[in-house]
Amino acid sequence: MLHSVLDANAATIHKLSFQETSPFVDRLGTNYVPGDEEILDIRRLVQSDSIWARELVQMDEQIQEMEISLGQLRERRDALKGNIDAHKALVSPMRLAPDDILREIFLACLPSATNALMDPKEAPLLFGHICRHWRDIALSTPMLWASIHIPLTVRAGIELSAATIILERWLKLSGGCPLAISLYSDDYESSLDPRHIVSMVLDVASRLRRLSLRGPFHIFLPLLSLGPDSLPCLSRLELSDSTHPDTQIFKDHPEAMNIIQLPSLTGISMLSAGMDYDLLSLRWSQLTSLTLFQHNYASPEESGYFDGNKALEILRRCPNLRRCSLTITELDLNHCALSSDSAHISLPFLESLTLTGDFRLSSWNSKLSLPKLSYLCIGDMRNEPRYGTITSLDILARINPGFLTSSALFDILNSFPLTHLELTCDNYFDDAELSDIRIILCPPHNMCPLLTHLIIFNPSANFSGAAAMDFVRARMGMDIHLQCFEVHYYGEAVDTNIPDIQSFVADGLRLEFKNLSRNNSWGFNPGLGAYDAVARYLEF
Repeated sequence: MLHSVLDANAATIHKLSFQETSPFVDRLGTNYVPGDEEILDIRRLVQSDSIWARELVQMDEQIQEMEISLGQLRERRDALKGNIDAHKALVSPMRLAPDDILREIFLACLPSATNALMDPKEAPLLFGHICRHWRDIALSTPMLWASIHIPLTVRAGIELSAATIILERWLKLSGGCPLAISLYSDDYESSLDPRHIVSMVLDVASRLRRLSLRGPFHIFLPLLSLGPDSLPCLSRLELSDSTHPDTQIFKDHPEAMNIIQLPSLTGISMLSAGMDYDLLSLRWSQLTSLTLFQHNYASPEESGYFDGNKALEILRRCPNLRRCSLTITELDLNHCALSSDSAHISLPFLESLTLTGDFRLSSWNSKLSLPKLSYLCIGDMRNEPRYGTITSLDILARINPGFLTSSALFDILNSFPLTHLELTCDNYFDDAELSDIRIILCPPHNMCPLLTHLIIFNPSANFSGAAAMDFVRARMGMDIHLQCFEVHYYGEAVDTNIPDIQSFVADGLRLEFKNLSRNNSWGFNPGLGAYDAVARYLEF
């Protein structure tokens, strides 16, 4: 039927083309101004009872008939497609998957960098909104509910009564599984009353394996006071209060140190404002993961001051560390104790080391033995790691050169067989030093001969595309070729459409030059306070 209507309409259009010819065809689309008689002739051509107007009405009627026919055809098509899709669903792989396989898939969907969030758009709550079968599986899988993050703040957009109901149901669904729980309270004004929530966590204390308490310490005092009988399996602890000096609570309430003296504790992360770690009777030698990140308001004469000397002392106490992150403050930026010769410090198991704060290394301490180090981060990094999978054979260094002299930087490049290198440069970083980096990574110096990935953020103002292309050519001529080279910069576009460079790209080189964006947008995040950058990179 639709074809017949189209054929009829085409015939009508063809017929119209010869029914009447306008004497004004040559004037159409111009600035011609018709005379009085011509205006009358034009009005007769377009008036409502003219042949053109009648033909237009006829065409509108035909179009309406076609749209009705097309709508009916679409309805039949949608019904048929829906029927086909419904039959396909009967034999879909997910419908045929055994329940045990679905459980493994659900567990793999849980967030890896945080505890599970009270967010219906994310696992595990998401699985309750798909179908009844998936909901039943999710509710009968205790491991799905073995972690939870609870933001005790108005900014998170949840009422205390709702959080209490969710937590009570969540903990029941977890059965007898070991638990990972994180509580977050940002400040006094916008926080919810945490007492009932804390009480519910106390009821399941014997099952806690990981606990994160972020907020004013005094509101968590009942949890901090628990001993080994109440927390027999707690192995990871994060304590964070960036708004007030923390030492006072341990002086006023010595029982608050019970939780950090647990014999089961192998990992601890502390973010504080001037914590005096000498007052804490930590079992340093049993720690395998350590993060000390603090806003240091203490002066060198005060006990809470944490400089390079104290960092070395902490490292000396922790021979079994595998992951470590320390924040160091040095008033004299030209001297950092970390660079000084000291007694030999051996960390035979350390795989990850992060050093941030306010300091400048003049050299790399050769007395620091790190035979298994595979991740080194020095300085404040304004970007998240951009690498994909890092194998056990790779060694990654993320460095802000503003925290080192050129000599210290070259020491590091010489000391470790790096395969991945990321440089985030500050504006005050000397341009000549960055040029030296490019030179020493190429023949004849050939520093970092195993380097396959190089990423540079915010290079110097003297950065040029031509120099970058020369660097690529030099590295591609070495025994081990560059696999990835990224530069994120402010400036003019870099032309990579060069025959030899494109041949490298065709062979697998990932080459990217991107202008940095200054857009710092802010949006709602249901994971507010769930984790910080240090804990994320250390897999705390």
